[in-house]
Amino acid sequence: MKNVLLKVLLVLVAVLRPANAQSIEYVTVHKASDDRAILLRADGTAYLVQKGAGCPSLERYEGRQVVVISPGLFLGVGSKLVIPELNQECRIWDAEEVSLEYVMLYKVEGNHAILIRDDLTVYLVQTWCPLLWLYEGKYVIVISSGFFLGVGSKLLTPDLDKECSIWSVEEIRLR
Repeated sequence: MKNVLLKVLLVLVAVLRPANAQSIEYVTVHKASDDRAILLRADGTAYLVQKGAGCPSLERYEGRQVVVISPGLFLGVGSKLVIPELNQECRIWDAEEVSLEYVMLYKVEGNHAILIRDDLTVYLVQTWCPLLWLYEGKYVIVISSGFFLGVGSKLLTPDLDKECSIWSVEEIRLR
């Protein structure tokens, strides 16, 4: 009986929650830099966020949990990120749900790069990204809003310092 009453109470709280109530959610810091971070929700959904000052230790929290406080929608206007143990707090300026995949940056020549997925599928992408060649032989992050390497996809260097738009993609068939 107690369990039923508790479930009914939780449903009522969720349904009757005032529109201005804030939500508090623990997320995992996947990657972080001075002004950006990739955050993972418990369900595995990834977000690329642009953050303000106030969380100088966030890079040290990669793989650990922090708190997102959202006044309305998750990571919506007015949201902030909090590192409770260090009493650090910063505003979230922008957030975008993304798909993440690490790929090997095999070769860069001019504005073309060869990417290799873990399943050994090879892609020739056209992008302009100064000093991208420094990451040859290393994994880079492909962030996509839809399907892998679809419209609007970007390359993100492992240190999150460079974000490069991808203009065109061609799958290379190896014999």
